[in-house]
Amino acid sequence: MLRKALTESGKIGIAKIIIRSKEQLAVVRVYKDTLLMETIHFPDEVRNVQDVPNVPSEQLVEQKELDTALMLVEQLTTTFEPKKYTDEYRTALMELIEEKKSGKQTVTATEKEPAAAASNVTDLMSALQASLDKTKTKKPATRKKKAPVKKKTEEKVTTARKNA
Repeated sequence: MLRKALTESGKIGIAKIIIRSKEQLAVVRVYKDTLLMETIHFPDEVRNVQDVPNVPSEQLVEQKELDTALMLVEQLTTTFEPKKYTDEYRTALMELIEEKKSGKQTVTATEKEPAAAASNVTDLMSALQASLDKTKTKKPATRKKKAPVKKKTEEKVTTARKNA
């Protein structure tokens, strides 16, 4: 009845639900003849963009950088296959539960020590270029090598001696 009423009215429902002891808002809507519920945030949980620190304003991007980024996005674009993605935490948890149920001795991993303080600065263009190089199919080199440039060091030395 709710599904039909929402479909005919073209409206959605708003609900309050509890997930892990926390009250949340949710949208209830019709999707392919089923009721679908999606969680949303309360207004006080959403920050105003002006209140978020370090958000860059207008950013100048060189065309070469943009072209490289677009090429990388294009090369990495594939059809979305949901079955490729799994909840690894849940899988490991279920395996642990099964081991405990069967009476096996389980070992809990200790926390890893943080790695040495690494710099947070990344050269974006180098990272993009490296990623492009990884995804490119190897093609034979077709560039011609440049002729070596002749050095004029002897001429400069002679001129320097004359001036001295």
